[in-house]
Amino acid sequence: MRTPTLWMLALAGGMVFFVHAGVTIHQAAFLHDRGISPTGAATAIVVLAVGAAGGSLVWGNLMDRFSGRFVYVLVALWMGGVSMLFLTVNQVGVALVVAGLFGVGLGGLLVVPPVVTADYFGRASLGSIRGVLEPFVGIGQAFGALGAGIIFDVTDSYTAAFPTFTIVAALAAALLIFIRAPRKAAIATDSIAGVEQAD
Repeated sequence: MRTPTLWMLALAGGMVFFVHAGVTIHQAAFLHDRGISPTGAATAIVVLAVGAAGGSLVWGNLMDRFSGRFVYVLVALWMGGVSMLFLTVNQVGVALVVAGLFGVGLGGLLVVPPVVTADYFGRASLGSIRGVLEPFVGIGQAFGALGAGIIFDVTDSYTAAFPTFTIVAALAAALLIFIRAPRKAAIATDSIAGVEQAD
């Protein structure tokens, strides 16, 4: 908790989950406003879930080939870019494609952050570290859902919400670019102290 890396990961995680919740919670309402039928909107949600399942395989494979930080940046940029594509939706087919692409990005959120955390801090105290990070995820999701709702209430449209998601995702990516692994010596000392305390 004394390393900047932890708090940068926490903030970046909160921001990408801001995008996640803002899109997924309001997706059906947005598609309805775009003239998509309830069946079409429901199908898009199914396609998003399928995309997330497939995306987890893709991002997991990338994690074995590239640095975790690099892949995490790609996930954030992917989600931000696809968020803007929702503004192109004008029929069911387009809605399904965009939902599937966004789902692929969500698959990255299932895989990449936990692995990056373990890579940076090891596994000795991973439960405690994840416990510190997860409240930021919850806060990000809460504000993402609420923020999109406020934008709709104020403007009577979701149009401004999606550029907001893109900006937030880009800020998360920028933050992730500057994250560096904490010094191993500090982590080792903390881990040893934790083991000794447990003994």
